[in-house]
Amino acid sequence: MVLLDSPRRRYLYLGLALRLVLILFGLYQDAHLAVPYTDIDYSVFQDGARHLVHGCPLHAAVPPHMEPMETLNEFLEPPLAPVHGCAQGWLALGARYILQHEDILTARSRGRQAAEIARKDLGEEATLSLIEPNIVETTLLPVSLAILKPILKPLAAMGNPYARPTYRYTPLLAVLMAPGAWIGGAFEKVWGKLLFVAGEILAALLMWDLARFRRPAAKRQPTSTSRLALLGDVTHAVGILWLLNPFPAQIATRGSCEALVVSLVLAFASAAVRIVEGEASFEAGLITSEDRPEQASNDSNDPSINTAKPAEGKPTPQSTAPPPPGLGLLPTLPLPLLAAPVLLALAAHLKLYPIIYGLPLLASLLPHSRRRWLDALGFSASASYAFLGLSGFAWLVWGQPYLQESLLYHVGRVDHRHNFSPYFFPLYLLHTPAQDGWLPALAGGGVWAGEAASRLGAFLPQLAVVAWIGVRVGKKDLIAAMAAQTMAFVVWNKVSTSQYFIWYIAFLPILLPSLRFSSPLVGWASLLVWVATQALWLSQAYLLEFEGQDVFVRVWAAGLVYVVGNAWVLERCLDAWARGRRDAREQEQRDREKAVAGKEVDREKAVTAAEASASSRPASE
Repeated sequence: MVLLDSPRRRYLYLGLALRLVLILFGLYQDAHLAVPYTDIDYSVFQDGARHLVHGCPLHAAVPPHMEPMETLNEFLEPPLAPVHGCAQGWLALGARYILQHEDILTARSRGRQAAEIARKDLGEEATLSLIEPNIVETTLLPVSLAILKPILKPLAAMGNPYARPTYRYTPLLAVLMAPGAWIGGAFEKVWGKLLFVAGEILAALLMWDLARFRRPAAKRQPTSTSRLALLGDVTHAVGILWLLNPFPAQIATRGSCEALVVSLVLAFASAAVRIVEGEASFEAGLITSEDRPEQASNDSNDPSINTAKPAEGKPTPQSTAPPPPGLGLLPTLPLPLLAAPVLLALAAHLKLYPIIYGLPLLASLLPHSRRRWLDALGFSASASYAFLGLSGFAWLVWGQPYLQESLLYHVGRVDHRHNFSPYFFPLYLLHTPAQDGWLPALAGGGVWAGEAASRLGAFLPQLAVVAWIGVRVGKKDLIAAMAAQTMAFVVWNKVSTSQYFIWYIAFLPILLPSLRFSSPLVGWASLLVWVATQALWLSQAYLLEFEGQDVFVRVWAAGLVYVVGNAWVLERCLDAWARGRRDAREQEQRDREKAVAGKEVDREKAVTAAEASASSRPASE
């Protein structure tokens, strides 16, 4: 099927138009209404980009008419630059040092006489002028500096996005936002939102691409009345649930970067599915049925596939079927194997949570054969090196602030502001000064509150559920495992907000056509519970935030209801997924039996025709 047929193009145009209208409406609301449309996070992104572009001018980072900087602190914080305005990594420091000492490094390239003249400027290094210059000093060093200068100048003038308080994202996000900060004006207000909208459009294309690996099974399944007819087709499912859905549209147009994360996750899933399906292997590039035990067993039951062993002494007949189209850049390193670990590393660099997707991919590879162990090992090593390489580069440019704000902060994050997670209340009790009354008295060191608010202890139930789903479901269905993992991660996370729901909603259009609830009532009940638990929490949060009522306990109780309700929804969805797989296998078996019966009928007809022809031949002679 063509990836972009007419209905899909129509959905793309309508989805893009919806988002552009929301961007224009947001500009109007921000300018004329009391409640802004743009999310506060977008302001953080913009400020980080401004610090990156304007926070460390080159004339301040490398002053042309000042005494040379000598101490490490001077290179970290140039005297003429704003406080914490310059990048603090070793690459940035080295670039400033080289540019400041360019005259000293190249003085001897002008010969002995020039070095003697520069004796006063060089100070102690002037003694080197008595030594005959060599080719390194006269040629290689000046040429190298001339080549590297276009790179050294941006590095030396690289700003520090972490100079903006609460900027706790990857610096690459500030780099993506930099064109808006550099141009300024109205373009700065919309550039990031257009970038996020492009991420949502790309995500829709990737959903349709992933559906190609699930569509044949979905088409063979019987039609159910538990869902709308349009949503049974992935073209309309992606169009209605993603492109025309106002929830993801307003998340992107308000300035949240979740669409970039989702697009990277889906791109990784697209490459990972190709690895699991056998289109890519570190050893041979293509996986045969011998490497997939269940596939081999299915093939042995299919009479259309000749599995008979050749007679002894005769050569084994070679298949004349053309091989699947290759995606490889190299014979043994196809494109999915090169792209999947890099895409996963990029997604985890942007947001840490996608690192959980490595587990279901490994679980889907390891049970099949020894050859797939090589694929699993190669993927693990490549993804680890890619993530460490990205993180190492960011650390070399931006230094310790990157490690502290982008990585370590999220491991021990303490957010006591109210959110869907019930963890917020114990954290609030721990960080509120004790006062009279029973509620603040718990802040005096209650054991249960201290245990619940432990920075690392909160990860234990979350990681246990996520790991169990990744291994158990990942062996059977990679995409379903990723979707279930994401929902479990969001529900049990220490901090849970509405924008995080986008992480697992992005999998819904791909999986919905293959879900089979036990009854239509269960499907509608799951949707109702998902909406009602959020509505209950939002009603109490409104009283707390806008009415100023003391309803902390009620907000916390609503958070508990949210966790229990969403856990029930997840369990029902996993049950519907299992039913869908069972229906698909039964339908495949029926199709196989029908094909066998059809071939038997054709064979009997051929035999009857041959006998009739043989019996009529003597009569004609």
